[in-house]
Amino acid sequence: MKHISLQTVVLAIVLFFGGCASKYMQPANLSEADMKLTQNESAIIFLRPTILGGAIQAPIAEFIDNDLKFVAIVSAKSKVFYKTTPGKHFFVVGGEGSNLLEAELEGGKTYYSYVNPYMGFAKASFKFEPVKNGNKPIKKENKKDSFFNFVKTENNNLNSYDFEKFYLEAKGFQDDLANCEWQISNPESGTWFAQNKNSMWKKYENAFKMHQEAKPEYKKIIKPEYGH
Repeated sequence: MKHISLQTVVLAIVLFFGGCASKYMQPANLSEADMKLTQNESAIIFLRPTILGGAIQAPIAEFIDNDLKFVAIVSAKSKVFYKTTPGKHFFVVGGEGSNLLEAELEGGKTYYSYVNPYMGFAKASFKFEPVKNGNKPIKKENKKDSFFNFVKTENNNLNSYDFEKFYLEAKGFQDDLANCEWQISNPESGTWFAQNKNSMWKKYENAFKMHQEAKPEYKKIIKPEYGH
């Protein structure tokens, strides 16, 4: 087993808890008119409300027409509006690892997905977390397994998230959305993607394979009814 130095551990912690803006994105003032959709259009808003992993950017690409299309580089405390077409789509987010988002979109609807950071070996990894329509159903307390179910959950990582907020009507989600700044790509983002496209391809292929092999409850999927 390789020896991990104290400096490496400290660097990883600094990167995970640090924060900086992406030089490939810029602030934007999007209005309702900018986000208005026709029945031949769909949209996803990617948001990253936490500052955790802020020193590491989250690049997102879409697999479309047998190619990878750049979507955005999502920074901490930011959100991105991405317009696309109705139908099935696949998105990959980079980082130390990779994660796939499958989306079945309906025309005229907007959908949402968190881009959540998790501590990796040397830098942050990211996972999509789709936002469902409505509010989280009230679950009756089960004293037998409440603690053990929490320990076993896939989302029990070094970071803790309030998973009750991953619903459109949840106050936590509404607060996160309001507290994130709109950003759009600047000209440098295209250069970055061209230079890193091969790497993103490998991340997509790995993420797609893991997505196909994963149990249904672990797959990150936006369903048609999640939009509004």
